[in-house]
Amino acid sequence: MANQPEVSLIDQRQPVQIISDMNAKVLTPYHDLLNKEHISTLALAQLQSENQILGAMFILSTGKPREYSEDELSFLKGLADQASLAITNARLFENVRDSRFRLQYLSKRLVEVQEAERRSMARELHDQIGQMLTGLQFSLASGKRKVSGEAQDIFIDAQEIVSNLIKQVRELSLRLLPSILEDLGLLPTLQWHFEQYSHQTGIRVDFSQSGLEDKRLPQNIEVTAYRIVQEGLTNAARYAQVNHVKVDIHLNDTLVHLVIKDTGKGFDPEKTVISRQTFGLIGMRERTMLVGGKFTVNSSPGKGTQIEAYLPLENHIERRTHVR
Repeated sequence: MANQPEVSLIDQRQPVQIISDMNAKVLTPYHDLLNKEHISTLALAQLQSENQILGAMFILSTGKPREYSEDELSFLKGLADQASLAITNARLFENVRDSRFRLQYLSKRLVEVQEAERRSMARELHDQIGQMLTGLQFSLASGKRKVSGEAQDIFIDAQEIVSNLIKQVRELSLRLLPSILEDLGLLPTLQWHFEQYSHQTGIRVDFSQSGLEDKRLPQNIEVTAYRIVQEGLTNAARYAQVNHVKVDIHLNDTLVHLVIKDTGKGFDPEKTVISRQTFGLIGMRERTMLVGGKFTVNSSPGKGTQIEAYLPLENHIERRTHVR
């Protein structure tokens, strides 16, 4: 089969052509080759898809010119049709694969942009708004010393409001992206998060791990693991109606295996995803897939929930000294 025959060689009105005149004008570019190989007859079947010529399939006969029977021509056309279908399917597959790769790339970039935006917002909240509120707190303290009586009570109330704002800004900044994750890594961040989570929700976190001590993972793996745990615990607090949650993380040379398990209310994962009732669950799955991992949810009403993620490391584990 020629990769791209001359357009003049193919008559689009004839799916199968027989050329026995080797001196035909349309064969001029191939005249020397045909003579050298003693080609006497050429049977040509078009490869086409939706009226577009893809190529051609040839049968070359040497010696005396010959005639092809209807069965032979039908067989040739059948082979050409099968080849055309295979080429078309291969091109469609390539298009689908390219589209999937582009979608994965865009999804990955979206997550990266979101994380960068969260990081920027966290720093702005902490560095700018936090500092402004702290400055306001000092100004209120200074003003309070200059007044007395009812006016002083007003300053005290204002100080309390500002103190609450400072606390909320700090907590919001940490929820967006804890600086400890960049500085110290996954294990200290998770331990800090479990403490904050239990304090805020009253839900105990039973945590076990192996292999994370003194290890730094690729940034995207650390962020992904943290976000999955963060969202999984948030869902447990919102829906599970439990007083404790179990989190297990185990690291080996090839992957991080993460499990979040509760014995609470449970749900139907398929119906939940179809109805898009929880974007958190979809987000955890997408984050896992974007790093090439595997994500599963096992749950049913009244029987608790187990979230499991496998995050591949691709041999990028780094050992670093923690900064104190």
